[in-house]
Amino acid sequence: MKDIREKFCLYGNILDVGCGIGNFVECLDGKYFGVDFSYDSVREHRGKHRKPVAVGDAQNLPFKEKVFSFVNAVEVAQYMENHRIFIKEISRVMKNDGIAIVISPNPDSIFWIVRQKIRGKSPLNFVKLTEIIEYAKNSSLEVVYIDGIFPIPFWKIFDRFFQIFIPKFLKVYFVVFFSKSFVMVFRKKS
Repeated sequence: MKDIREKFCLYGNILDVGCGIGNFVECLDGKYFGVDFSYDSVREHRGKHRKPVAVGDAQNLPFKEKVFSFVNAVEVAQYMENHRIFIKEISRVMKNDGIAIVISPNPDSIFWIVRQKIRGKSPLNFVKLTEIIEYAKNSSLEVVYIDGIFPIPFWKIFDRFFQIFIPKFLKVYFVVFFSKSFVMVFRKKS
């Protein structure tokens, strides 16, 4: 989150989708508002942070169109029944030129595939990176950044190598196959 904040200058009205107990409140500057499906999480969030937060469904966000400059959705996509509607709702509440971050477990990763072989199939509804890209394009969102969260020690060294020597489109394949989770940043087209 810190790296993304530095690269994309997050500002204005901020919506934290799936805010839970408020793990990202301190990282998000601006006029914060959180929404989560869990009443217990919202109650705990209110007690800890004293920020506006409400119970709500990320597939039917309780906000008008074009309200937020920044939307944060970390580790919530896997709880959605319909990812297309989830992305469409994020786009709907974003202002033009607004920024959204979606971080989600990566079901195509070798690490998730092995984990499910060992532990059995997860009951969660994982979404593929390629699907999120498609849904974003259909919702007036432009992909401006893709990265992964890797369970590899010294990942920063590998990442620097990719930035210098490997074309960006190849990094996407590396993220798809080896990242535990993917990180995507979108900008809403004007």
